[in-house]
Amino acid sequence: MKPASNPLTLIQLITILSLFFSSLSFAVADKSIETTLKTAAASSDSVDKILALSGIIKQLEQFPSQIQQGLTQQHAASNAIPQQEYDAISASINKSFSPTVMEATIRDAVQESLNQDEANLLLAWYESKQGKVITEAEVAAGEPEAVAEMMAQAGELIQDSDRLAIAQRLDSLMSSSEISMQLFIDTTVGVISALSIAGKPEQAVDMEMIRSQIAGSQDQIRANVEQLTWASLIYAYKDLDLTTVQAYEDFLSAEAPLRFNHVAFEAFIQSVRDGVNIWTKDLVEIFIDNNQ
Repeated sequence: MKPASNPLTLIQLITILSLFFSSLSFAVADKSIETTLKTAAASSDSVDKILALSGIIKQLEQFPSQIQQGLTQQHAASNAIPQQEYDAISASINKSFSPTVMEATIRDAVQESLNQDEANLLLAWYESKQGKVITEAEVAAGEPEAVAEMMAQAGELIQDSDRLAIAQRLDSLMSSSEISMQLFIDTTVGVISALSIAGKPEQAVDMEMIRSQIAGSQDQIRANVEQLTWASLIYAYKDLDLTTVQAYEDFLSAEAPLRFNHVAFEAFIQSVRDGVNIWTKDLVEIFIDNNQ
């Protein structure tokens, strides 16, 4: 048996996951909002149209490539991941984070939570000129090339005080940084546990110890996530006038959009966690195979 390798260092892992979670650009509503039962559920056609017009479906399609991008950048920069292992991890990403599966989970959750009046209100925004401009900007900002450009310009982007203030308000309204942080921790714990199992499969993984180790760097990680989240929001709307962005902020503050985004993102979070579980199991097999 070959000595256990360490194909992904913690720093590489943080880079990959920070890139992924900080680039999420569809809205994340405050988790404290309670979902209420609706007697006149929105039609399936309305929900499908909302998911398409809001850009959620397109952004779900981008997710695997966003994770791939972080992995590819680390592979190209350091060549620390053996090619065979890199290919296996790449294939696992596509399988674990299936846009079709994630879309179905979100569609079901939204269908159960919105009534037709709320659906009509959402459609009115997403079909409006301002709504279309916002969605186009968010989808464009999620393309791999755009994410790479945003990362390169992050320090410069947050120097724009006016747009930084808007990004911070949107972040506060949507809880983007907080939820990204929680997803980051959950995913990091999962992947580090996979590395631990691969290195010493005979030993039980101490999940609390892993979380404790991450907690020691949590303040710095949170600061990094916040900075990248603000930069991604500024980048997404950089070509839009402040009046349009303000109109979006006003829209997001209303009850129906808050509920929609809350439900959609809660479903998204569950989809990501499900995907991480699949990915973690695959990583264990990949790393063990590589060490034999």
